[in-house]
Amino acid sequence: MESCANCNRPIGNLETPHLWQGNVVCPECHARLSSLPAVDSAASGGTTNQTINFNKIDVQATGDAGERVFYNSPDIVVTNRRLIAFGTTYPVNHITSVSAQTVPVDKSGPVGLLVVGVIAIIGAIGAFVYANEQTGNQSRPSAFGFANCVTIGALIIFIPSLFWVIALFKRSKQYQVQITTSAHPVVITTGKSRDFATAIARHINDAIGSSR
Repeated sequence: MESCANCNRPIGNLETPHLWQGNVVCPECHARLSSLPAVDSAASGGTTNQTINFNKIDVQATGDAGERVFYNSPDIVVTNRRLIAFGTTYPVNHITSVSAQTVPVDKSGPVGLLVVGVIAIIGAIGAFVYANEQTGNQSRPSAFGFANCVTIGALIIFIPSLFWVIALFKRSKQYQVQITTSAHPVVITTGKSRDFATAIARHINDAIGSSR
């Protein structure tokens, strides 16, 4: 849980933390500090520009007291000024839309491999049938050896592909958050949780609304 840099009070999960000159503060301290006379930054050479840490993500703080933090995690930070997703920063005022999307998991690879495994098993069965018919034939041992090799190869293909298909059918959907910037659409995160994708999209929408 984040703590206020001014009064050290823990900031609740449902409260909105604010930035004040590069420090995370609670709403009460932000309102109180905002009412103080502005400090002349000319003596220090202009606007303060320092790096603060949001749970191991470095965010450049410009000293803008109006920056609000809507979401803060090790991988994603959303404020009314910027969106930082896995180390990439997007200015919020350049984001034109955001959506949480459901993406079906591509099963074509493992299903194709499973079909190859089934065909190989059928071939192995045929090889054993052929070898069994070679009664009294000198080629019978080599036929059984060939059948054994085909069977081992078929099982090596079939068993992993079967577990792969089962795992993918259990996780038949993924959820992603896509933003549209002035340049092009960008997928910022993909995962198994629909609630997470929906929450991130909501926070970004809130940030967009707050920035305008």
